[in-house]
Amino acid sequence: MLTNSAMPGLVKIGKSGRGPLERASQLTGTGHPEAFDLQFDVLVVGYHELETAVHGELDTSRYRGRGKGSEFFSCSLVSAVEAIRRVCASKILMENVSTALALKFEELARIQEERAELLRLREEVEELRRAGVAQSSDSVTKGELVRSQESRQSWIAEQCIIVEKIHASRQYKEATIQEIKDNKKAYCPNCHQIHHFVDANSGRVACRNCGLVFVMPSP
Repeated sequence: MLTNSAMPGLVKIGKSGRGPLERASQLTGTGHPEAFDLQFDVLVVGYHELETAVHGELDTSRYRGRGKGSEFFSCSLVSAVEAIRRVCASKILMENVSTALALKFEELARIQEERAELLRLREEVEELRRAGVAQSSDSVTKGELVRSQESRQSWIAEQCIIVEKIHASRQYKEATIQEIKDNKKAYCPNCHQIHHFVDANSGRVACRNCGLVFVMPSP
């Protein structure tokens, strides 16, 4: 599987009886403006049939150009690798992944882990709510959220969900979540307006943006 910086967005997928690096070098010398970069290769049994099967798997992404049998595909590197692994499966004897592509897979795995963690937090929030977090119109004004000391875990989980939604930087998110745990920062559950506190604060806070009064459980 090869890419070329002169052809962004395209991936070349083909078979070769030679070594993959040799094949990449050979293609570079046929008039292409930039060298081909080897991103992924597999050693398989029956590579003639498997090449046809992989091309068929990615046919909707095939770059047609002027020829009907193009080996170029307009798809992501990750999608191309997944298609190759899916088609070749147990016939793969060995595979090699470039450093750049390996980093892409690591980033994808990290994102998937963060999404799974976010879903887990949401499920915890719902379970805690069902277990006893409720609104009480008898003791507070209309719209005020009531949380007991036992609901602190629910409070932090809900705040983490807000942080995940509005911040992209992982480093900033980690620092912000720590400030939330220390009760030095809080987001309004209704409008997500941020509130800062010099000292650790607990108790009722009135949102200066939407007016909602919410309770911050003590640390």
